[in-house]
Amino acid sequence: MYVDAIGRVSTGRKRWTSITHQRKHIRVKGDKWMIHEHLSQCVNSYLAGILP
Repeated sequence: MYVDAIGRVSTGRKRWTSITHQRKHIRVKGDKWMIHEHLSQCVNSYLAGILP
């Protein structure tokens, strides 16, 4: 395994831009978390409206 000048990690078969890949992954995780939080808030307020 080696890292070339652009920051790509090469294992022979697979090759990806590690830094940008990680950033994309983190961004997707963040978006999923935001959506999850939003949905749970909606559900909580919905249940609060039903329950006394």
